[in-house]
Amino acid sequence: PDIYKINKDFGVVAGVDLSGRDAIICISDLDNNILARDEVKNVFIYDENIFNEIGEKIKRMLQLDCCEGKKLLNITIASPGKINPTDYSYVYAPRIKDYSKTNLHDFYKKMFGVHVYVYNDVNIGLIGERKYGNSIDNAKNVFFVHIDITAGSALILNNRLYYGANGFAGEI
Repeated sequence: PDIYKINKDFGVVAGVDLSGRDAIICISDLDNNILARDEVKNVFIYDENIFNEIGEKIKRMLQLDCCEGKKLLNITIASPGKINPTDYSYVYAPRIKDYSKTNLHDFYKKMFGVHVYVYNDVNIGLIGERKYGNSIDNAKNVFFVHIDITAGSALILNNRLYYGANGFAGEI
């Protein structure tokens, strides 16, 4: 049989975590190695100025020696709030100023020209814990709670992330 492997040098991806008090920005290769990391400190309410600052930090990180010449393939954002899975608009997000008029997918796609994924921070946190954590990798059903500036929860039922009828199962 032929064995194929992903070329980790094909490009890089950006990850942005808006779930805590600090916005965390990372650039990683396709082998899950973090190449660069930066933060925007002490953010409680996210607004257009903060989103622009995050974009500028991503641009600077892409120019570092570890990333220079590598194509940005996509951006994935872990965001607090209820997010419409079809167009990545906010249904409810008290930490996002003017959330009903904010679409981070469109904002960063225009800035970088790449696809942008925006997911609920607690759902993506559960997926991360499932993949890289130590305690829930074999569990068929998981109830995951995140408590920081805000609180939220997520569910895995029968080994699948459970969204519920409206896409917001687990929201507190």
